[in-house]
Amino acid sequence: MVSPYLFRSTTLIEPTNKCNLGCEFCEANCTVNAHLKRRDITPEQLEIMLAKLSELIINIVFQGDCEPTLNPYLPELTRIAARFTSSVALVTNGTRLKEMYVRRLVEAGMSWFAISIDDYRPEVFNQVRRGADLEKIQSSLRALIRLRDRERPDLHVVVHKIVFPGDTLEELRTFVRTYYLDYGVNQITFAPLVQMGDIKVRDWLKLRNRLESAMIDEGVYVNLGEFCPYPYRTLHRYCGTNLLFISHEGNLSPCGLHVRQGRSFGSLLEHDLEELAQGERFRELHAYWQDKRYSRPIPAQCHDCFLLKGHYHRYSLNEGHQAGLQFLDHPDLAPAAADGEEPCRHLESA
Repeated sequence: MVSPYLFRSTTLIEPTNKCNLGCEFCEANCTVNAHLKRRDITPEQLEIMLAKLSELIINIVFQGDCEPTLNPYLPELTRIAARFTSSVALVTNGTRLKEMYVRRLVEAGMSWFAISIDDYRPEVFNQVRRGADLEKIQSSLRALIRLRDRERPDLHVVVHKIVFPGDTLEELRTFVRTYYLDYGVNQITFAPLVQMGDIKVRDWLKLRNRLESAMIDEGVYVNLGEFCPYPYRTLHRYCGTNLLFISHEGNLSPCGLHVRQGRSFGSLLEHDLEELAQGERFRELHAYWQDKRYSRPIPAQCHDCFLLKGHYHRYSLNEGHQAGLQFLDHPDLAPAAADGEEPCRHLESA
């Protein structure tokens, strides 16, 4: 590779722009922009794009502003992805994970399943995720775990929860007990509710860390430190989500948030990777982060990013306290309170 800013990383693929739920909190392009023409990545297109990225792929994840299982080619897409890596993941709402379909995906090479489940109570979950049935999703989850336990110990099963403003510490403890102990998932990941670029649970990091400590007191050792529900790997951790993101249109960007704002490095279907890597936006973004130019203006790709405005970015930058401080009063970031800066009301009675 010619560019010094090309490196091996997770490849996240948005296989479609369709979704089958009407979640009240969702801002994904598939539900908000109802005028969008429905589109699926085809096996032929995926093979073209992955061939161009082949030297950089560590693992592949099917996710995005969509429900990946609505792409009718997903088993074949999985089979193609498995030729480029031994780690292929799916992030899904779980509504279509019937046992025979799951077996097709596993036989094709899927090794990691992350299911979005926001509550352990059907009356709460079904109200938030309109069109979903928690009991059916939990039944599919149990079937997937049986498959893992009896036949495929290499499968990794994750439950991903959005933390809502009304969630209490005790409710979250019950959530962890339910899916970590009763169901036996491998991992639970958390993320705060975000709407219009605003993190609605500003103390979620404190809450998450306090929850881990409370569970340890019970003898339950669960690591909630991951923000993303997918296996994230990269040689350069920029902001917590930096990776190779391919949209349902075939455009390359460093994360799905840029795609929502109409920003990308260009089409992998129309251009070679080296050509995209020479583009101004590609070079600007990676030079800023990889060369640690933190006092300079934020790259155009990253303007208005909610992650950069909150404590999570400084927490996950993984370069220490001083590096994180450079973003505390960065002139390009809004002065609004960041997550973690308000009193931690959840913890006062804990």
